[in-house]
Amino acid sequence: MFIREAKDTDLEEIAHLEAICAGSDGATLNEFKEFYAAKTHGEFLQVLDDNQRLTGFVGYTHNTDEQELYIWNLGIGPEDRRKGFARTLMDHVMRVGQTLKVKKFSLKIPETNEPALVLFKSFGFQQIARINQHNADGSASLVFQLKL
Repeated sequence: MFIREAKDTDLEEIAHLEAICAGSDGATLNEFKEFYAAKTHGEFLQVLDDNQRLTGFVGYTHNTDEQELYIWNLGIGPEDRRKGFARTLMDHVMRVGQTLKVKKFSLKIPETNEPALVLFKSFGFQQIARINQHNADGSASLVFQLKL
């Protein structure tokens, strides 16, 4: 199992995982294709590949002005959850951030996503804001940050 940059041939599978993970709040295949086509040097879409299929993905952006790495998406397929794959992706993102010498990491997640809350808190992320009625179902999202 290894982490690599996503290829255009991965986008359909990434969008499928996103639909399972985020439902109507998730990015569509067309949105992933648009992102991929316009991706710049500081934007990353990476996959966890076990040589047979993608088990997960992570998307993040490096904002050099803010010295920040913003994690905008992380998804693991249902059959691969609770196996440490999300932690593997986050460990990778944290190493990338250290290499880029960022001063903070940030992200937002639905307040109803308990597994994600547990994961990010275990890395030391702190809630800094709440965005009411942010998701399609009317639930709030929580903004988290980790300062180095």
